[in-house]
Amino acid sequence: MMNVNHTCSIYQHKLQLEYAIAEFFDPKNTGKQKCVCVTSQPLELNNKDVQILSANEVYLKDGKFDIEATIQNFVQLIKQALKDGYTGLRASGDATWAIDENIDLDRLVEYETKAHKAITENPVAAICHYNEKKFKPEFLKKILISHPQIYIYGQRYDNKFFGTDVSKYEYKDLIEEIIAK
Repeated sequence: MMNVNHTCSIYQHKLQLEYAIAEFFDPKNTGKQKCVCVTSQPLELNNKDVQILSANEVYLKDGKFDIEATIQNFVQLIKQALKDGYTGLRASGDATWAIDENIDLDRLVEYETKAHKAITENPVAAICHYNEKKFKPEFLKKILISHPQIYIYGQRYDNKFFGTDVSKYEYKDLIEEIIAK
């Protein structure tokens, strides 16, 4: 596996989501990073060292989704982690809130692109979770190409489609290609 700091998780069931989160926050993977999980749904996490924040606290401060403000919220979390003696931030975010709040999904794609840049410039590792049953395939194709590594149904893969044009592919074909390696 390549060493990356920005990962995506495509899941169909809550158990697949929780598995990806558990592996991401496994103490053997976290080092001395501050661990933060941003979610809009109750999760079963067996790691007391993970701080749980609501989507409203991070993505929807002041009741709206502002891309730059959200990135700044994460930058502030990074700064606070460093100030508290951590080596960086390890953040998990489930994007279900965007469906629940009727967010323009093109703005979420724009956020992912800008977040990727911020992640590469800061001491942070992030995993973004997308429920395949809630998001449309054309949207998920855009999300796939914005992450260099991906969990598909709980299994981790390097994403050979990162940053490429996937317009000729159907979503399911992309998933099959990634799984087939």
